[in-house]
Amino acid sequence: MVSGMDVFGWIAAVVGAVGAVLFIASLIRTIRANPDTRIPFSRNPPVTPAGFIAMRSIGAGLLVFGGVALTNAHGTWSMIVVVGVVLVTLAVNTVHNHRLTVTANH
Repeated sequence: MVSGMDVFGWIAAVVGAVGAVLFIASLIRTIRANPDTRIPFSRNPPVTPAGFIAMRSIGAGLLVFGGVALTNAHGTWSMIVVVGVVLVTLAVNTVHNHRLTVTANH
């Protein structure tokens, strides 16, 4: 028998996954819109694709909501997924900016 908490857990997992996809997709669209310019970490990039702010905001909100909702079932491990997604996006942004620095120096 499936309990209400099981159903809520699955819904929270799906919501968190959708949030992660939106958050990462917004970064990919931003990198494609700014192929030859550095993307700052603390402010908007020079070129912002349509829907960039909405995708990033909704994605982050859903990701955090899904992670927090799953803490009852999985403890703090669910929040590690949230932190992992953020670290992946920071790493991708760092690689993009570093690639531009290396290209400019050669």
